[in-house]
Amino acid sequence: MSTWTNRGKLRLADATFDADNLTMALLITVPSDATARDWNTDADLVDELTTAEVSNYSRTALGTATITENDTTDEVEIDYANLAFGSLVAPAVTPGLEVVAAAAIDLTSDEVMWVQALATGVTPNGSAFTIVVPSDGAAYIDDVTA
Repeated sequence: MSTWTNRGKLRLADATFDADNLTMALLITVPSDATARDWNTDADLVDELTTAEVSNYSRTALGTATITENDTTDEVEIDYANLAFGSLVAPAVTPGLEVVAAAAIDLTSDEVMWVQALATGVTPNGSAFTIVVPSDGAAYIDDVTA
């Protein structure tokens, strides 16, 4: 599901994480868990999708989070409504361009909170598409071990 960055975990621990103040950036590569954990700010997203690569692209606010304690799975789930993106169009000079992951970024600090692979890749071909948030939440806090 989601890989929380070390910065995201720090923001959770120091109580400065704001689940309602996030934007979603689209990525064209899926980073390894080790790489994603080390991303601190937006500047660390070297492979992110940009407006130069795809027309009509802009990041989309995640909106209001629903946060639920789940005693059955021993998790806290952070959930959002499905996220709609407009008609993204890749230029002809970018063959095979595919959106395969997304990153949640704090709107105020530009810090990366988590990264997640999408269930299926999306080719920007002029059609609108929706990122379907998994049924168990966009992200979750699972376990803390010593």
